[in-house]
Amino acid sequence: MEKLFLISQSDLDDLLEKAFQKFTSVNKPTPSTPLEEELPIGINELSGILDKAPQTIYGLVNRKKIPYHKQGKKLYFFKSEILQWIKNGKESKASVQDKVDSFLETSRKKFN
Repeated sequence: MEKLFLISQSDLDDLLEKAFQKFTSVNKPTPSTPLEEELPIGINELSGILDKAPQTIYGLVNRKKIPYHKQGKKLYFFKSEILQWIKNGKESKASVQDKVDSFLETSRKKFN
């Protein structure tokens, strides 16, 4: 048996408005929702971004001048870290630490 309901246009509009509000409030992203994790990029992709040869990037990594991550023998980079490195135009913490260690070692030799 089929049931048929009669509803006025204004009641239908109200019903649709309430349904829409409920839908949007349920599907609204919350501030506590974590952002997607950033995916690492390889040296070839970084080479294209920086417009530098992979050998140049290996040199920067070797001198600890560029932020990188190493998993086994593979190097990984995060775009956000590279962009921040470019914006800062500063040396990495590891590079600064290497200079401090070198200076302290040289200073100790002088005083011994």
